[in-house]
Amino acid sequence: MNAYPFYSRPVQGLTQGSPRAAAMPLKQKLGSLLARVRADKPRIATLHTESTPGLGGNHHSPPVDERNTHTDHEKPVSLPSPPHQSLAAATAFTDRFKDCGLIAEGGNGVVHACEDLRLGKLVAVKTLSRSSTPLPREVLTLQQLGDHPNIVRCFDVLDDPADPWKQKIIFELCEMDLVDYWETQWPEGTDVPEMFLWHVLKQVGAALAHVHGRGVVHGDLKPPNVLLVPEKPWPRLILTDFGAARIDPPTSVPRCHMGTYGWHPPEINVYGPANDMWGLGCVVHWLALGHEPTSNRDLGPQNADEWFANERRHVPAHTPSPECFKQYCLWHAQHFPVPERIDRFTKYASIQRSKLMNYFMMRSLEMRFWSRITAFELNRFMSVLYDFVQGITEMGKEGVLEHFDEGRSETWECIKAVSDSDIFFQIFTACHSWSHYVKNDRLIGLAKPLLDIMDSADFAKAHKLLGRPMIRGPPAIQELETQLGDMLKDVGPAAQDDSNRENL
Repeated sequence: MNAYPFYSRPVQGLTQGSPRAAAMPLKQKLGSLLARVRADKPRIATLHTESTPGLGGNHHSPPVDERNTHTDHEKPVSLPSPPHQSLAAATAFTDRFKDCGLIAEGGNGVVHACEDLRLGKLVAVKTLSRSSTPLPREVLTLQQLGDHPNIVRCFDVLDDPADPWKQKIIFELCEMDLVDYWETQWPEGTDVPEMFLWHVLKQVGAALAHVHGRGVVHGDLKPPNVLLVPEKPWPRLILTDFGAARIDPPTSVPRCHMGTYGWHPPEINVYGPANDMWGLGCVVHWLALGHEPTSNRDLGPQNADEWFANERRHVPAHTPSPECFKQYCLWHAQHFPVPERIDRFTKYASIQRSKLMNYFMMRSLEMRFWSRITAFELNRFMSVLYDFVQGITEMGKEGVLEHFDEGRSETWECIKAVSDSDIFFQIFTACHSWSHYVKNDRLIGLAKPLLDIMDSADFAKAHKLLGRPMIRGPPAIQELETQLGDMLKDVGPAAQDDSNRENL
C-alpha cells in the first residue's frame, strides 16, 4: 500500500528506502524558471509586500478534500452551478500572469510558477476544484489566521479562465522547502547542527501557537510543508499547505487519515492541536536521524475492509471518507510509533544532541496526547531557551544542558514526575554552581532569563539561591518601588539612598 496516497512528491526515504533517495527537489524545478526571469530582473524577492491581509497559501498540493473530490465527468450535486464568466473575467488571469511551468502536482490540484506582471515577481498559482463556498476552504482558513511571519501568504483568488469549475489561488513563492534545504546543506553522511533543530522548534512552534490560538488545526505538518526564506544565520521558516486544516474541529471526529501517513500520532480516533505537536516532533526526529519515528510490523497481506471487520472496529460518526479511514487504521497497525532518543550515538547519527534538545523533542512525541507539550508552552519556552542555548554554545559550556534529571528511562518510560519548570530550575542550579566555582558571572547572567519560564515554587527557590528578594517581572518591580516610596516619603534623601541600596 502506498504510504503517501495523496501526494505526488512524498518525503523520499522516510518510510521506504534511503533517507537520501533521489527526488526532484523543488529548488531544482524552480532553478531554470528563476534564471529565466532573473535574466531581465536583477533580483526576485520573496513576496512580503503587496499582500492582502489575512490571506496565506503554499506551493505544495494539499491532500484530497472530501468536499472537492470529483472528475471532469462527475460534478458533485451539492455544488452550485458554475458562474457565468464574462470575457473580462476570463482574461483577467491571462492578462496578469505568465505561466513559467509546473512545479507541483497533487490529488486536489496542480501548482504552477507564474510571473505576476503587475508586481513583477514570481508567484505560485494553485489550480483546484471550486468548493461549495465562494472562497476555497484553504483561503477561508488563512483569513482566520491573519498575518504572521511564519505562515505563508495568499495574494488573490481568481476564476480559472479555461474551466468555470476551477479556481486559482495566488500564493507567495519560496524557492525551497525543508526537504530541499536538508538535502542541499547537509549531504549524506553529515549531521544537522543542533542549533538548527532549536531554530525549527522556535519558529514552527511560534507558527503553531498562532494557528492554535485562532482555533485552527493544521492537520498535515511534515517537512515539505515547511518553506524557507533566506535569512542569516538561519532561514525563516514558513508553515504552508492548509488544505487539510480545519477551524475548531470536533475532537471526536478522526481526520488523521486525510493527511500524510507516517506523520500523525498514535491516537486514531482523536483529533486536535496535539496532532500538530506530534508532527513537529516527527520533523525534528527526521532532521536528527533521517527518518520518522515509526517501525514496521509484518501482518502479512491484508484487505482493509476484512481486517477492519475482524478487529471489530467501527467508523466513528461523521468521519470523512470512511474507506480511507479503514485503510489508515490498517496502515497504522502495520507501522507503530517508536520515537528514538537523539542524545545517544546511533547508526543514524554520528553526533549526540543535547539532553535538553532530546527532552523537548520527546515532549512533542509523548504517546499520551494529554501529556504532550502544547504549542503555547513550547513558544513561551523557546522565546528564552533559544538565546540561552546559543549563548552557552558560544561559551563552550554545552555541558550544562545535560545537568538535569528528566525522570525518564532509556525508552522514555516515566519513572517519576518531573515538570518542565523543574528542568529549568535544575539547569539554572548547574549554571549557578559553575559560575560560583570559577568566579565568573557570565553563565549565570545567561541563565537568569530561565526565571521567566519557571513556576512560582521553582522561581522562589532560584531567587533563594541568588540571595535576592523574589521580584518577578516589571509589574512586580513597579509595585515594590511604589511601596518603598510610600514608606520613605517622609525620610531624607540620604536615608532613601541607603534604604534603596539595601533592598536592591
